[in-house]
Amino acid sequence: MAHMTIATTTDESHFGAGRSGGFGWPGHELAASIGQRPLLDALLNHAAVGIAVARDRRVLYVNAAMATLVDRPPQEIIGQSTRILYATEDDHACVGAAYGELRVQGEAHVRNVRVANATGRLVLTDIHMQVCTSADGQTVIAMFLDVTDREIQAGQLQRAQRLYRALIFEGNVLLRSRSEHAMLRDTCRALTAATCFHAAWIGRPDKQGRIRMLAQAGEGAAGLANLDIPLTDEEHGPLVVRAWKTRSRVFNNDHLGDPRLAPWREFLQKHRWYAALAAPVWRRGEIWAVLVFVSPERDVFDAETLRLCDQVADLLGHGLDQFDLREHLTRQQRDEAYRARHDPLTGLPNRSVLEEFLPQAIARAKRLGGTVVAVGFIDLDGFKLVNDEFGHAVGDELLRQLAGRLKPLLRGADLVVRLGGDEFVIVLNDLDADRAMTELQTALNRLHGVVEAPFDLGDGKHASVGMTVGVALYPADGVDSDALLRKADAAMYLAKSNKADRSLWWSLDTGKPPSLPSSSPDVGAYGVQAGQILRRHFPSLEKATFPFVETFYHSMLGDHSMAAILRSLDAAEFGHLKRRQVEHLCNLFAPEKTPQDVVAAATQLGRVHALCGVKAGMLAHMASRYRAMLKDQWIRLLPEAANRVHMAEIVNVRIADDLRAQMESHGDTIGAMFSYLGEPISDANQMWIDTVRQEIERLAQQPGTQMAAIVEPNIHGVFHFLCSGGAQAQAFVDDVPADRYPVVDGNSALNRGLVGQCWRNRRIITTAALQRTEGTEPWRDLFVRLNMRSAVAVPIFDQANVVCAVLLVYGAYPNQYESSWARNMLGILQVRWNQIWRLRKPERMALSLSQTQSASRLRRLFSGGLQMWMQPLVDLRSGKVVKVESLARLCMPSGKVFGPAEFLPLLGRREQRRLFDMGLEQSLRALRQWEEDGVVLDVSFNLPPSLLHDSTLPDLLQAALRDAGISPKRLTLELLESEELDSPEQERLLLELKSLGFKIAIDDLGAGYGSLQRMKDLPISVLKIDQGLVSGLHRDPLRVLSMVSAMVRLGKDLDFEVVVEGLEDDALIEMARVVGADYGQGYGLARPMPAQDVAAWVKGFTFHAGTPLHTALGVLSYQRMVTRDSDPCRGRIPDPEDCPIRGFLTRNGMEDSLLAQAHAQFQAGVDVAENSACVTAQLVALVREELLSHAPSPS
Repeated sequence: MAHMTIATTTDESHFGAGRSGGFGWPGHELAASIGQRPLLDALLNHAAVGIAVARDRRVLYVNAAMATLVDRPPQEIIGQSTRILYATEDDHACVGAAYGELRVQGEAHVRNVRVANATGRLVLTDIHMQVCTSADGQTVIAMFLDVTDREIQAGQLQRAQRLYRALIFEGNVLLRSRSEHAMLRDTCRALTAATCFHAAWIGRPDKQGRIRMLAQAGEGAAGLANLDIPLTDEEHGPLVVRAWKTRSRVFNNDHLGDPRLAPWREFLQKHRWYAALAAPVWRRGEIWAVLVFVSPERDVFDAETLRLCDQVADLLGHGLDQFDLREHLTRQQRDEAYRARHDPLTGLPNRSVLEEFLPQAIARAKRLGGTVVAVGFIDLDGFKLVNDEFGHAVGDELLRQLAGRLKPLLRGADLVVRLGGDEFVIVLNDLDADRAMTELQTALNRLHGVVEAPFDLGDGKHASVGMTVGVALYPADGVDSDALLRKADAAMYLAKSNKADRSLWWSLDTGKPPSLPSSSPDVGAYGVQAGQILRRHFPSLEKATFPFVETFYHSMLGDHSMAAILRSLDAAEFGHLKRRQVEHLCNLFAPEKTPQDVVAAATQLGRVHALCGVKAGMLAHMASRYRAMLKDQWIRLLPEAANRVHMAEIVNVRIADDLRAQMESHGDTIGAMFSYLGEPISDANQMWIDTVRQEIERLAQQPGTQMAAIVEPNIHGVFHFLCSGGAQAQAFVDDVPADRYPVVDGNSALNRGLVGQCWRNRRIITTAALQRTEGTEPWRDLFVRLNMRSAVAVPIFDQANVVCAVLLVYGAYPNQYESSWARNMLGILQVRWNQIWRLRKPERMALSLSQTQSASRLRRLFSGGLQMWMQPLVDLRSGKVVKVESLARLCMPSGKVFGPAEFLPLLGRREQRRLFDMGLEQSLRALRQWEEDGVVLDVSFNLPPSLLHDSTLPDLLQAALRDAGISPKRLTLELLESEELDSPEQERLLLELKSLGFKIAIDDLGAGYGSLQRMKDLPISVLKIDQGLVSGLHRDPLRVLSMVSAMVRLGKDLDFEVVVEGLEDDALIEMARVVGADYGQGYGLARPMPAQDVAAWVKGFTFHAGTPLHTALGVLSYQRMVTRDSDPCRGRIPDPEDCPIRGFLTRNGMEDSLLAQAHAQFQAGVDVAENSACVTAQLVALVREELLSHAPSPS
């Protein structure tokens, strides 16, 4: 219970002076008389106020409540200076400074004065002072209301709101930071931007055991670099050391009072480091650093602030983990890029590098002039024999050794590439045009020497191979890459045809091979002639391809990543995969194929390979193996040399085109996912439900995604779809039977799927083979029909680190979420969705509907289901109905009517705007109809803050009212106090609306925060006091009555119209009328009704504003008004004949009651304070009886 204390003194510097009046005796006599009047003594000692009487700066009397506030027995206070009541001289002076107002007004208020509590506990009070004067001097009565809890809660709320904003910013920091240092630096900056902290820093021990600063922001933080903080015993070290040593969060709400911080006291005082918290930051499961929060205020670390600070530290640690994952992914991508451009066996560059390098070499030679580029196509002789004799492993070792021999022979401008099998290409740059053949012969001789030198292959095995080289020269043999490679390949086959003379081991393409007619033009890899060649030999290609695929996939079982992919397939799926691979490879050489056909098929295949987790290097490996197989088992067997030359060109070009398109598509697919995750979450002004829908749609559009959805449990523990998107989303949501939705109950079979596992285990759950995963049986037929092959369930955590929803994503391919890059992506995706969820408003959480139910309500709302119902507002002074509030209702075909709480949270910004336009049109149409019926009313209408971002709103409103023939002054736009107005453009738009004649109202005053600030900053015309505040009046009549009365007086002082909502019965209506409210609204006056019923209702409504008081609450309100507006010692007490309280007592047969006796004594001026308190107490009891008499009987 809040304490209220009364103190008196004649010292104006402390309590001031005021107008005449008083109890009727001197202050010292008042103090002495208290003990002689048992009833007064009892009232004072059991009331919610404490009383202290002081004279000449000496305290003469204190009651129990006052003694409790200062935590001293009364005998220690009585006789002491009034200074004993205050914590500091500043507090004492603050009260004295109010004496001017006290002298003029007869009363004064001082807020947030600290009381001198003997235990050192912080006690904050609001003081209300009044003056009464007797013959021997003045007495000042000051009421001390204990507001400690209120101020602490307000401070906690403010700190929490600021920290929540910091958390939201931190989420974006973690998503966008490009380096570890930037993440740490931006975290510190965010924590010191408009929060309760003015410094933040992150430290970590170095190898010498000293805390070193990694990042800092705020006052004094930079000076930490000059401080020596050893990692010593945590019992005597600063917080950062204790947090590191104990591996836990530690805090101190009074730094200067901690003797352990004595060595740093000067630093702490200089920079106002009065309270601090140090929280460990965990990285990869180990403590990595300590995050320190510093405040210039003491006692800031309450339970909520501690929780939020822990969350910031946890979020930073998670962000660092995600940064490590991204770095790991970057390395992987770098490695993948390397593998994509290098032969996995030898480490030499591959065809992709050649295709980039050779055009550049040609361009350079053309630019310089006078230089020649030589392209050599190398084929090893006798290599197949090595494989046949010793096995492929030994053959691979020979190729690795050969690569090691070739690399040192090259100049920096030259290149050697392995195409696959035993085929290599060498590019020699910068040959002098006049000595090109001599330089070429020298270079080739060096190569020939290292190739034909015997190879030691281990285990006593030795082998030798030969080489055949075909060479083409730029510019003599061609001016582009394709022409030079084609010529070099042809020259190599020409040299092969001279096997009888091995001294001719290399050749230029100076002529065509003997069997190639001189009139035959270049064939190329596509077109009619290439098709004719392929058509003649295509059957033998199909025969060679199927065993190659069988052998290749069998060998892949030895590769860890590929084996995991293949294991996710059953026998039928594995067989289907091999058939599709054979089909793709054969189609690559289908006679009629164009380059566009090859690229299109490869692009699709590259996307599939990326989604299934096939690495880019594996694509290059398969292309190399396939090319080598075709050379050995197809091209070599062709009868004519010309056919071999042409077919080699076709094979090389088409496999290169296929691989290049696959690699590009593979990279684009992975890049698309991470590009999406790197984008900002949403516009800060966007509705939460819009954000969720937008994010789900963006996720569902990612490659291979069949469906993305958010599911959350309803009050029955059944998971339902909040939002879904994707090609199969609607079919899935429509076809899941109601009795097969996942449930929270761990004993149910419906809890064993991905959602249940994710919810129970609080971690990301994936499945590589959804249709065969245990626990998915209830939905298996649906997964098969909708081609959902893999899936992931991601838990979403709220601010309290509680799982509140699950993100579900279904993929079209097996193994889609198992690769290392996919796992990294899922971790970042979880951080993103955690952040989205923390933007959710409480009203959205309260509405738990399935996606189907939500869609049904929205469809109905915008297809004839919206009806604007009207609730009248009554002028409490005249008794007339002057205005109605227009309230949206959703009327279902069944006849059921939903209030706004059942559909407004479903609306995004566009739907809100649509609802506003439709509702306004209905409301204005109703006004015109009522006027035709002889009833003229104004209307108030809710204005969502989201619409205040639309600069066209004033013009649209004016146009609507102009078309309806209604003046803007008849339309009041209501803003909910609990809704945020967080941008200057919103305030500017409100000012524009006010200037056009519209009235602006704050609705639900008392339900939110920041009302006084809004009343100061915004163009408000109307205050509406929240019904939630009024409905609590019966539970604590005096407290709530005082608050309602104060709000009404505040509104009147500011020239606002004041409306009291929630007037459910006659007592509340009478209370609102007595305290001076302008208008009343509530079920006790009128319930909301369809617009067509308003005119008839108004014509039949009667309300007698001037009737005598007939409820105890009305009488109590009047009594409080009398004692407030008149001097409580000797005031303007109404004449007994005119007193409404006396009339109430007479009408209710209470003339002989204790209440009547005390009231009569009060009116007679006898023991006014005592009898006034007695009257109040008796009326409070009557109010409670009144409540019980009107309460519904239990059912």
